[in-house]
Amino acid sequence: MKTKLLALLLIFAAVLAAQSAEDSIAPDKNLASLITAARKYKRDYVIESATMLVKLETSNQYPGQTSAAEVQIVYTIFALTNVTTFDEEYHSPAPNAVVERIPGSDPESKLTDDKPTNKAWNVLLQLKTGERHTLTTKARYTYKLPFPGQRTIRDFHNLPPGDDVWGYPNTEDVIGELTILVQSKLPIKAPHDGDALLADTHNKSQPTVKLSQPSLQAPDKDTAVPNVLAAHWQNVMPGQAAELHLAR
Repeated sequence: MKTKLLALLLIFAAVLAAQSAEDSIAPDKNLASLITAARKYKRDYVIESATMLVKLETSNQYPGQTSAAEVQIVYTIFALTNVTTFDEEYHSPAPNAVVERIPGSDPESKLTDDKPTNKAWNVLLQLKTGERHTLTTKARYTYKLPFPGQRTIRDFHNLPPGDDVWGYPNTEDVIGELTILVQSKLPIKAPHDGDALLADTHNKSQPTVKLSQPSLQAPDKDTAVPNVLAAHWQNVMPGQAAELHLAR
């Protein structure tokens, strides 16, 4: 009898400990604030996280210059109502670029915009209110070389031809965390404060710019894997553009 009573007491203590641990976990206040913002902007979903992964290919004929890039974006979205489409667009500010869609993780519509430097389409979904889903989209960028001796890419000016800038111009979504990660087999110079920025473009004549410093991860010695440059932004709202500068 004493053994059974002790066992019951131990089980009861374990249940209380589990309940206490559960109660100590704070609710996701950030998601609640993102939902409020998304409803303000009349969005059907919140993008809880978006990660843009850029893999650079460089030219043998023009050393250090990017000849092509594959770009994949991974989104985790939380539906505020029934969601059947997620509109996607890949665009290059460089006039000498050709952008091609690569199929992603979910069914996709025909192209809704089909220009050499711009591709747009809809990802076809069947999400109900309160559901969460992770999807990927992808595109390939091919460049006609050589680049000019100096060029402007988005908000970065007078760049040498070996430099790159990758951006996510957010026109309409509420994003909890946005990450841009660039892989380069060629060495990347140590980043400085201001090599990552978030520009609020509501006032286009004088946008507000928040500067930050990306992180650089070098590969292990005696490997052929790429260098990685990354930057993160929290609570990105419609009309804000995130940009990451890579120097070689």
